[in-house]
Amino acid sequence: MYIPLKLPPGIYRNGTQYQSAGRWYDANLVRWYDGTLRPIGGWRKRTHNGSNIQLTGIMRGSHAWRANNANAWLGTGGAKKLYAIKADASPYNITPIRETGTLTNAFSTVNASAVVTVADTGHGGKTGDTVKFTNGTAIGSSGITLSGEYIMTVTGVNSYTVTHGSAAASTETNAGSADYAYELSIGDVAATQNLGYGGFTYGTSTYGTPRPDVSPTGIAAAATWALDNWGEYLVACRSDDGKIYEWDLDTAGRADLISAAPTGNSSILVTPERFLFALGAGGNPRKVQWCDQEDNTDWTPSATNQAGDFELSTSGKVICGERTRYGSLLLTTVDAHLATYQGPPFVYGFERVGYGCGVISAQASVSMDTGVAWMSDGSFYLFDGAVKPLRSDVSDYVFSDFNYNQASKVNAVLNIEFFEVIWSYPSAASNECDRYVIWNYRENTWSIGSWARTTGVAAGVFDYPILIDPSGYVYDHEVGWNYDGASPYAETGPLEMGNGDRIMVARQVVPDEKTQGQVNVSFKTRFAPEGTESTFGPYTISSKYTDVRFSGRQVSFKVTGVQLADWRVGNFRLEAVPGGLR
Repeated sequence: MYIPLKLPPGIYRNGTQYQSAGRWYDANLVRWYDGTLRPIGGWRKRTHNGSNIQLTGIMRGSHAWRANNANAWLGTGGAKKLYAIKADASPYNITPIRETGTLTNAFSTVNASAVVTVADTGHGGKTGDTVKFTNGTAIGSSGITLSGEYIMTVTGVNSYTVTHGSAAASTETNAGSADYAYELSIGDVAATQNLGYGGFTYGTSTYGTPRPDVSPTGIAAAATWALDNWGEYLVACRSDDGKIYEWDLDTAGRADLISAAPTGNSSILVTPERFLFALGAGGNPRKVQWCDQEDNTDWTPSATNQAGDFELSTSGKVICGERTRYGSLLLTTVDAHLATYQGPPFVYGFERVGYGCGVISAQASVSMDTGVAWMSDGSFYLFDGAVKPLRSDVSDYVFSDFNYNQASKVNAVLNIEFFEVIWSYPSAASNECDRYVIWNYRENTWSIGSWARTTGVAAGVFDYPILIDPSGYVYDHEVGWNYDGASPYAETGPLEMGNGDRIMVARQVVPDEKTQGQVNVSFKTRFAPEGTESTFGPYTISSKYTDVRFSGRQVSFKVTGVQLADWRVGNFRLEAVPGGLR
């Protein structure tokens, strides 16, 4: 008899493997689209003048937009740098400058050493920060004139060292001069345990005693960038810096501090009505403050403008926002609020639209045509006029193997072509994003897999979705079929004959494949759910029938792509008969 291997599309990974009987159980680099199993598109590194584009640091936050002249731009930033990338050019470093000035008789050298000590009272820098020197003069007779960018190594509150490209020819003390520009200090590359002042609730523990590392409130999130476009300009806010910057497309310049904007913010959002929201304004985790309409330098409410502020009624911290057809959705760590434009005198009205649905990270939400989807702590949610939980067939798999200490690194990207929301997240064994989970919102199916991606943007402004890996390489996705050596596959849960009380003896596989030879199949058998597993195959698929020989009470079926091609797999059939143990 022929047994159709016809399974519902998508992965089911809640509970035990036996509970996924008759469903797909495991997968990597595949999707179900229009009911057919196929590989996801591959990726390639973006290049400029033949060289791969590689950014400095781990990017956490991206935004794509078009300038008034139709040029496509990608803004992306991390704990170390903020970049603007034009479609046909190398990245521009637009990291804000926090301080400029001139140092005179401030440089010291040691003969035969390339290390230069810089004296600057209260420099405020951190080891790893970037300083740029210009208009320098020679440091005595050392043969060194500082010019260009250097990485600081802090030796004290009033001094630091940099390493020059060549060694000094003499020992000099307090000589030379140069103009300096300090970049925005580096932020937290990873989430850390905040055991210091303010790391816990008031009254916890005793003065001078490190806080216990058992409370989730003791986690200081990794630094992320909230990016948006104000007309053709880029506006930006790094979560641990809290200031709001604007970049005016000047490729020789940097993002500049917006005059009069509040500080201490956790995020920003440009509303559909052209107001700039500062979320967590002034360090108040519940406060939303906005500028006058069309003027992001006017933040003081008056009778002649529409600037204002509002404190949300929430016990959480507002950390991100998304534009929707219903208004501006603001997500906190515990709930969701909708801001709707009302005009003067109140300007905006705020309504809590969901509780117990807090977003897991500042980058974990994405806006689409039907609403907003986001990852929460242990579940997924959708706002389409009302907040509702997303029933996920893989939530048990995702959240039972999840590094909650690094949850602030979770990032979401919309894949418009295939109606998908993709969340990248860190598994329990990883401190960096190494897995993904996909929700197809048109067909309501789920898939899972592995890759290392820290941020990205949807296609639209650029031809393909763009994602960035932890090494700073920038990739076009959904192009070609290269996966850096990985192979797409999908594997089922148990398949049984009858009620599972009969032995299945298989003889042949009847393929349902668009082009034979692009995939192979293998089988795993057991005689009990917790019994010893035996593997058979892989088998190369022939055009009509493929001979196999195995038996078991339960059988699982695996399809693996063996060619870098756009293969399709439908409903295979298995010729099998009831049999005994011998």
